[in-house]
Amino acid sequence: KEISMVDSLYRMIERNSFIKKDEQYKTTNFQLERERIATELRNKGVYHFNQDYVTFEIDTVNTNKKVNVEVKIQQRAVRNQDSIMREPFKVYYIKNVNIFTDGSFENRNESRTDSTTYNGYKLYSIGKMRFRPKALTDAVFITPNTVFKDIDRIRTYRYLSELRTFKYPDVKYTENDDSTLSADIFLTPLKKFSLGFSTEVTQSNIQTVGLAINPSLMIRNIFRGAETLEISAIGSIGSSRDASNSSSDQFFDINELGADLKLTIPRLFSPFNTERLIPKYMSPSTRISLSTTSQTNIGLDKQTINGILNYNWRPSQKVTNRLDLFNLQYVRNLNVGNYFGVYQTSYNTL
Repeated sequence: KEISMVDSLYRMIERNSFIKKDEQYKTTNFQLERERIATELRNKGVYHFNQDYVTFEIDTVNTNKKVNVEVKIQQRAVRNQDSIMREPFKVYYIKNVNIFTDGSFENRNESRTDSTTYNGYKLYSIGKMRFRPKALTDAVFITPNTVFKDIDRIRTYRYLSELRTFKYPDVKYTENDDSTLSADIFLTPLKKFSLGFSTEVTQSNIQTVGLAINPSLMIRNIFRGAETLEISAIGSIGSSRDASNSSSDQFFDINELGADLKLTIPRLFSPFNTERLIPKYMSPSTRISLSTTSQTNIGLDKQTINGILNYNWRPSQKVTNRLDLFNLQYVRNLNVGNYFGVYQTSYNTL
C-alpha cells in the first residue's frame, strides 16, 4: 500500500521532470531531477525521504545513439543495530506545534512559567509572555493537524528572520510513536532597544567640507505584535565654495536638521481580510513613515514634511511589490528669489 502511495505521488509530479523525451542528454538534468523528486515528495508528507533514494537506470544498448532512462525509487532504509532493513515510506502529519519564545541556549534549563494555546499552537515563555500569540502564529507556516511539508519550515525561517525581532530561529521535528511529528520552534528575542550612531564627512563641487551625525533608535515589538519602530535624526553643517563671495563672515553657511519616524507592521494593516489576495508566504508588511527636515543652504532655505503609508509583499524571490496608499510631501521654499544671487554661474549661463 505504501509503495503504491509513493508511486502515485511520483505520477502526480512526473510531468515536470527535467528529463524529457527527445531532448539532448545532459548529466546536470539527472541531478536536478533527483533534487526535484526529493523536494516534491518531502512537500507531500514523506518526511524521511531524500535524494539518495532516487537512482536512474540508463540503457544505451542498440538504441541508435539514444538513451532509455528508468527512474527507480528505493524503499526507506532503517538501521536496526548492525543491520539495515527496508520498509515502505509513510506520509507524516503534524500533530503538535510548540513555540518557545525564550529559546536561547542560556535558557535551555529554565522552566516555562507562562503558556497559552492559540489556534492549536502551544506557546511557552519564561515569565510573562511578551508577544501576542497571533503575531507569532502568523509567522509560523507549520500548522497542526496538516500534512508535513518541508517548505513550511523554510518559509517559517524566512518570515521570522524578516521580522528583525528574533535571532535566527531553530525548528526541530520529533517523530512520535503514531507516525506523526511534533514541531518545536525556538525563538531568541533580540534586545528591545537598539541604539545607533554614525558620522559622515563629505566634500563636493558645492561644499568645501561637510560634517553630519546620524543618531538612531530601534524599538522592537513595540505593540507586542512584532512591530518595529525606528526613530532617526540627522544634523549636518557645511561650508559652501561660494562662502568667500558672501558678505557674511560665517564659515559654516549650510546646515540641515531632520527627524524620521518609521513603523513596520509585519502584516497588511487593513480592515479587510487580505489573506486570500496576498497570502502570508509573500511576507506582507505595512510601513508608515513620517519625516521632516529644515535646511539652510547658502540662502536657498526650505522646510519639508513627508508622510507615507505603503504595502509591501514578495510573490517570488525575484519580484517585490510596493503599493503606496498615501504619499504626501509638503515643501516650503524660503528666499526663492535669491537663487541667481547665490549661483552666479547659472545666471550668466542663462
